[in-house]
Amino acid sequence: MNSAYYKNLGDQYTQANKMDEALRAYERALELDPGDPELYLARGDVYRRLGRLDPALEDFNQGVELSPLRPEGFIGRGNVYLAWRYYDRAIQEFGRAIALLPNGPEGYFYRGLAYLQLQKFQFALTDLNRALQLKPDYLEAQLQRGLTHHAVGDFQNALRDFTTVLTIDPRHALAHYYLAQTYRKLGRHELAINALVSFQSLVQSPTWQQRARQELEELRKYTGASRSTQPLRTVQLSPGDRVEVLRLLRLGDKVAALKRVAEASGAGLRASKDYLDELIRTELRS
Repeated sequence: MNSAYYKNLGDQYTQANKMDEALRAYERALELDPGDPELYLARGDVYRRLGRLDPALEDFNQGVELSPLRPEGFIGRGNVYLAWRYYDRAIQEFGRAIALLPNGPEGYFYRGLAYLQLQKFQFALTDLNRALQLKPDYLEAQLQRGLTHHAVGDFQNALRDFTTVLTIDPRHALAHYYLAQTYRKLGRHELAINALVSFQSLVQSPTWQQRARQELEELRKYTGASRSTQPLRTVQLSPGDRVEVLRLLRLGDKVAALKRVAEASGAGLRASKDYLDELIRTELRS
């Protein structure tokens, strides 16, 4: 077997989230070809995911030394510094990656995360906007931009970002949670409860489950809602149906728009009405 075989094997294990097996495969590949920078970068990323940051940094350094024009090495080093909370150093590394690949979304995304941790919110928004321009379906960038909007008190744009994430991935647990926090800030407690119950149904962590229970108890004190509150059925529309609903709303025909939402999604009247109200707030009143 040659090094390419073990590299492909390591890539497959990484995609399957079998990091220990991936590590062994990359180590075998490096025994056969110790001069391949791609192998150091791949093994470094596995070390990072396993939380072994010192050997991860060594591998990323080796990858950069062997191939200084590859942005992946700088992104890898930046992510190690990000994990260590060396945010200024992380920003420098991501900046080097961006200089090498200005049309790559990852450098902007990770630098945006570092700026967010430093509470440099405008810089974070600039980078996250650029990442989304380059990769419109970049869900984690959308989520982090929502958190940035939330941090500066721009709750309407935060709602828009979290809703966009859930339109693409209705089972994105953290998007439900942050949506609930935003609704709560706006005093819309019934919608916050619904988002939290959805979050609770998706998350597995006992810590997050306990947090959700505590927050639901607090919210129900405001609303008097029953503890048996169930999440509304998630409204999902195709891009074409969404465009048609917006067209009907702009024509002032809310009844036809509501009918289109209910028929296209199969959701009940209440869920369809809540979806329509949210669409009006986020799309037509912004």
